[in-house]
Amino acid sequence: MATVSVNGISFAYDERGDRANPAIVFTHSLVWDREMFADVVADLADQFHIINLDQHGHGESGYRASFTLEEMAEDYAALLDALGLESVHWAGLSMGGMTGMRLAIARPERVRSLVLMDTSSRPEMQERRANYMQLADAIRAGMASAVVDQVLPFFFAPSTFANRPDLIARYRDKFIAERDREGVYQASLAVFNRGDITDQLEKIKAPTLVIVGEHDIATTPDRSQLIAERIPNARLVRIPNAAHMSATEQPAMVANLIREFIQSVEGS
Repeated sequence: MATVSVNGISFAYDERGDRANPAIVFTHSLVWDREMFADVVADLADQFHIINLDQHGHGESGYRASFTLEEMAEDYAALLDALGLESVHWAGLSMGGMTGMRLAIARPERVRSLVLMDTSSRPEMQERRANYMQLADAIRAGMASAVVDQVLPFFFAPSTFANRPDLIARYRDKFIAERDREGVYQASLAVFNRGDITDQLEKIKAPTLVIVGEHDIATTPDRSQLIAERIPNARLVRIPNAAHMSATEQPAMVANLIREFIQSVEGS
């Protein structure tokens, strides 16, 4: 693990691969951390220069007292400066995709391509927001163990529960482990209070691959389809036997899609 400080925040990240290779920045979903991309990163590290980042308030990264997704994107532009990365391939899942889209809109010169996984350009669904905030409140209050079995089905597909009990057990333990609860809560506010950027997606000129687990109930496949329809020339791929954690549930498939996509972008 390495750290870099920008805009008063210390960000933790893992760096893999040769810096001479095309750079990919991986950014994870709300609640989890950079570990969710471990298998994908291991698969791609021999061909790409990879920064696997802990986002604001997650893992070993810091945060401000309050922040928005737009402010997170600006922090990431500064982070790229600090790391000496002029333009990168941005691979973001859920919250990571939300910040990636905002970075591509505000700072198009910094984004060589986008891989948007299980994410949304729309505001949080109103009928779910109150429930999600109750879960965030429970985490903040140190009651993660009381809500973990309510939360995990939003992230993992039924087939993962049936066929990968080891993975479910690992993430169950991870969810209830001690963490910076306030940091996760502040990031939850940024995600659940987000605005609608759908009408701005046509401004994104970076080549874009949109990936979604076919069983995702947190950011449903229709939301990924909308993104793919609004970003010029974007491509949509649905991942079988996966839900919101598509890159964790089906890492080999996701890694192959990312590899082929970025190779096509670099070759164009």
